[in-house]
Amino acid sequence: MEHSLELERISKAFGKTGVLSDIDLAVEPGEFLSLVGPSGCGKSTLLRIISGLERQDSGQVRIAGRPVDVLSPRARNIAMVFQNYALYPHMSAAENIALPLMVDRLSLLERLPLIRHLSPRRKRIEAAISGEIGKVAEALQIEPLLARKPGQLSGGQRQRVALARAMVRQPSLFLMDEPLSNLDAQLRVHMRDELTDLHRRLGATFIYVTHDQIEAMTMSTRIAMLDGGRLAQIGSPADLYERPASLTVARFIGSPAINILPARLDPQGHVMLGALPTGLVASEGLAGPVSLGLRPEHIRLHAACERAMPMATLRRSEHHGADRLLHLDLTENRQTGLIVRVPQDETGQFQPGETYGIGFAPEKAHLFGPSGLRMATRTLPARIGAAA
Repeated sequence: MEHSLELERISKAFGKTGVLSDIDLAVEPGEFLSLVGPSGCGKSTLLRIISGLERQDSGQVRIAGRPVDVLSPRARNIAMVFQNYALYPHMSAAENIALPLMVDRLSLLERLPLIRHLSPRRKRIEAAISGEIGKVAEALQIEPLLARKPGQLSGGQRQRVALARAMVRQPSLFLMDEPLSNLDAQLRVHMRDELTDLHRRLGATFIYVTHDQIEAMTMSTRIAMLDGGRLAQIGSPADLYERPASLTVARFIGSPAINILPARLDPQGHVMLGALPTGLVASEGLAGPVSLGLRPEHIRLHAACERAMPMATLRRSEHHGADRLLHLDLTENRQTGLIVRVPQDETGQFQPGETYGIGFAPEKAHLFGPSGLRMATRTLPARIGAAA
């Protein structure tokens, strides 16, 4: 069943250390929302508050429009998949999956081992639960694993069992706290595909915490990025990549990372790299230092410069399959490195130790003010230093 989630002015501190501050967030039914951000930004704490495992200091959590702050985690009908999967090692996979249903449907007395053979009601409930486990196991393709214990399963298999235990309850929301971080790189890619497919088939609401921005970019309907306990930006993966709201978002989203170059505004608002105009004009802001962001794929290198443009020296290149990443140093500021992504078949024309002109289309650039926030810009008709 699909449910919405609303967070209103959620704040949390541990002692004198503030962790979350005035978080407002609305998640639509059926969304796959990823919470991302650097370590310590509060994303796991926010997930625990949603689940009821942690209590916020202020604010309200609503599921399907209903406040749930006074409800226990069990009463919120939320399934949580942890980083370590939290499977009981002495139980089989089937027993781990069945556990939440057994707790919900059997009384404490009926759960005692000695009652198992004496209670007709328990036998009926166990038979029904067994059927539900079979359906979930079939959906996740783990039927052959049901008799095994966690120690006999691989990381990916334990992940599926943990998901099955969550799914069998038919929860309002699925909450996942870095569930792929313990897997190797190849299995992580495979499980990303499986989770995306599972979300599509279930139509359920997923809230997914990860420090891996590639996971968030490839799986999510929307991404909410936290920074210092505050919501830095929320939007589609394309929104955060193409129009980052701040330097923090720009640096976190994207692999390889965005290039940030020191620039300045002249009195007319023109963005200057050193003494050279970029073709970009700030719509507002005072003359002075600013930061110019350029994605690696939006930079072009020119061997023969027919017009004034910034210069950089190629230091080394990295092979990345179909692409290469070229690492350069700006001629005017050797402390500022630059990464340029080029197709593999173009790399032969660029040699380490050589100096090249830097070109880019102004409309692809991102401008950030002294506060680190994005600045509105416009482009000039004459694009000095732009890519051809």
